[in-house]
Amino acid sequence: MSSRRAWKLLLSWATLWGACGPSVSEVSELDAPLAHVEQQVNRGWHTRWLRRSAATLEGNVFAGRLATDRDDASILVGNYQGSPDFGSGPLPPEEDTSRPRAFIVKYARNGQLLWAHGYGAPAGSEFPETEFGNVTVDRQRNITVYGYAELGADFGGVSVGPGFFLAQFSHDGTVRWARHLQGYFGFASGLTVDGDDNILLAGSMSGTADFGGGPRSASVEGAFFVKYTRDGAYVVDRVFDTPDTSVFWAVTTDEHNFIHVAGYFTAESDFGGGPLHPGSPFGGETAVVARYTPSGGHVWSRTLEGMTDMTKFHDVAVHGNRVVVTGEFRGRFKFGGHTFTARPVGSSGLVLAMTRNGGDRWGQTLGGSVMQVDSAQEDGMTVLGYAFPSDDVGTGPLPSTSSLYSVVSRFTWGQGHQQRVRTFSSDGAPMSALSVTRHGDVTLAGSFSMPVDFGTGKVEPSLPRNYDAFIFRME
Repeated sequence: MSSRRAWKLLLSWATLWGACGPSVSEVSELDAPLAHVEQQVNRGWHTRWLRRSAATLEGNVFAGRLATDRDDASILVGNYQGSPDFGSGPLPPEEDTSRPRAFIVKYARNGQLLWAHGYGAPAGSEFPETEFGNVTVDRQRNITVYGYAELGADFGGVSVGPGFFLAQFSHDGTVRWARHLQGYFGFASGLTVDGDDNILLAGSMSGTADFGGGPRSASVEGAFFVKYTRDGAYVVDRVFDTPDTSVFWAVTTDEHNFIHVAGYFTAESDFGGGPLHPGSPFGGETAVVARYTPSGGHVWSRTLEGMTDMTKFHDVAVHGNRVVVTGEFRGRFKFGGHTFTARPVGSSGLVLAMTRNGGDRWGQTLGGSVMQVDSAQEDGMTVLGYAFPSDDVGTGPLPSTSSLYSVVSRFTWGQGHQQRVRTFSSDGAPMSALSVTRHGDVTLAGSFSMPVDFGTGKVEPSLPRNYDAFIFRME
């Protein structure tokens, strides 16, 4: 595996939209104030604090995913080259400073840095590569990460061998345990904890893998989910040996610990409830969302009706009787008695709400894609996506002062009414992560290589053409 994996989390945001072009969305129009580099539209959120890394000559710092604990502290994971400083001193570099290492940092609710750690391969390793791809936190404030180590990794007294792994840290950053995952997996993943602090990992695998319950196989690339206890002991897994690619990009649980997954498949596939068919007779990426019992039994699985082209679900959230999926689509599909039509060229973003039994409730389109959704607050769900000039994301057409925008929006659970929206220029500053506190404060993270302003004044990268990580909170 090459070092391209280390940068995939960042580059996927920017390259995904290269051919998408402008759009017209289906939401209300409001007058939009214009600005350059700064946030373009702000209807209801204000930046409370901003923190960033300071990169070194040796390379870049790329933010990955975010989690929020019960104290409203933010935990950010990602990858770095060299020895960047998050505010508590330089992180340790690899012997070859061009090789990526993994970082994990924690900030208090007020933005104070609590600690920052960097991890890599054992000393003397040739061509090392260590990455953290996702993070979640349980009710005891324990932090679990999913990652990859080309030559194994040392987490400060606990080591894993080469390959994919789960590792858990206590609230103060001390490693608790690490578990090697036997097999070859996709780096894109879903990671969460249920109400009993069990850990759920979802993604895709190929070949043979053993999660702890014995060998499982997927002929091509098959979707899976697996459950472990808080201490890393195996509970249950499901692997779907589909005839062509299938992926679960997201996983979450409800108050009864039922498991919900979302992703896509490319040929007729069975996720436990009988065959689902692709949206095109010629195959192609087709969205899927499914619900399983806490022990992995199938409850329901579904796709969309009347699809004419590509559909993908990127994330899923559950609140009460609502199951909300976000993603993107081309062409048309039917949902809740309405026909949704994408922009003529490229994809359009979607937010769809279903009942706990999988029935249609309401849908919204938003920009070019909606990548993440967080359901921590009671009064609505918050989403992160991307949009283009002339898109109307609830603010009036976006101006042409930027070629790409990050969009943060909040919708009500019941009917999908848009409550808040804020957009940011993403030229040189793509956002990679969203997390929401119990009180509704929103934390965002990403990486930037040119001057940006997220509402606290202009921020410059440490070095020309280098990427630094950023994290900021809005209220």
